[in-house]
Amino acid sequence: MNKKIGLEHIQILGELIRQEFSIEESVLLLEKIYGLELKEIMIDLQGGKELKEVIASLYPSSLFKELILFYGEYKSMDECIQCTIELMERIKGFKEKIIHILLYPAILLVSVIFFSLFILIYLKPKFFAFYESFEIKLSLLNLILLNVLFYLPFVILLILILFIILLIRILYSFKRDDLEAIEKYLTYPFIGNILRIYISMKFDLYYKEFVKNEISLNIIISFFKTKVEDKLIQMISFHLEEAIEKGIMLDSMIENSIYFETMFKSVYILSLSYDKKGDLFDTYFSLRLDFVEKRIELFRQVITPLIYLFVAVYIVGIYVLMIIPMTNMISNL
Repeated sequence: MNKKIGLEHIQILGELIRQEFSIEESVLLLEKIYGLELKEIMIDLQGGKELKEVIASLYPSSLFKELILFYGEYKSMDECIQCTIELMERIKGFKEKIIHILLYPAILLVSVIFFSLFILIYLKPKFFAFYESFEIKLSLLNLILLNVLFYLPFVILLILILFIILLIRILYSFKRDDLEAIEKYLTYPFIGNILRIYISMKFDLYYKEFVKNEISLNIIISFFKTKVEDKLIQMISFHLEEAIEKGIMLDSMIENSIYFETMFKSVYILSLSYDKKGDLFDTYFSLRLDFVEKRIELFRQVITPLIYLFVAVYIVGIYVLMIIPMTNMISNL
């Protein structure tokens, strides 16, 4: 399949289908207008593949494939494509905002590290050589404080690297559906809360669509188990089914689940006595996206002044600790 096909082309394909063009006519129009090679679409369809499976393979994104196959279960193909692309663009916009928010602090942090390297590699030897040339002896306390300041940025860098390694391991666990590792990470104080928000939002993404269409819980669980490729969602569906078989009420199971965050649990309980359940879960998803964005913005507002403060303390501290021995030497002359 042509790798250059973009979401905008797939969106146009959905619009053509909505206007009752046949799939053959739609593909031909896209090929002529945009110069795309889409012959494999017709080959796959003639080979017996479902249209939703063919559309899902057009764009190299696991989320796109997952959403197309999901919406394709109960929506027309043009609605399926529209809902998928709207959500993809929303998530893309969210990611771009997050990158924009974190870019400046990241540049500052990298600058501090390089500045620290310059001081450690270039200035430190020169100062100590200067002390030796004048036979200035540093006190033990002065020496300890200087070395602490010299190496403090690298201790912070090491902590940051360890945190990034932990994040990579968590992402890798999600990618290879390592459920045992994910459950372990859920017990971590800070990371666990973030993961529960992610899992709740992912579950909400599917669940709200079923609620809107008034589909029964048994059908929802069956769909999660057989159609959704996300192993985490499948695992949650197995827990839901197991709870129902034991006679445990769904609200009780969700309330006591380790996978869902507090806000989602509250929204679910509220939905039991709310008429427009789909709108309620839609609101939850939007509020959580806004919450994550605002928390990251708050993090930027806090971390940026802290970096400036650290640089000021770092420079002034080194300057004072290096100047004090020279002033002591001058005062003793």
